[in-house]
Amino acid sequence: TANDEQKLEIVNAIKEKSLSKGGLLTIEEFREIAEKMING
Repeated sequence: TANDEQKLEIVNAIKEKSLSKGGLLTIEEFREIAEKMING
């Protein structure tokens, strides 16, 4: 479904960002990515 695809996009974006930082994201960064994905 579209919702599952959206979730996958969020997961991938979070993975990419955390890898580029060389570590885990903060809660704020995590939320920021999720909001961007949800809001388009």
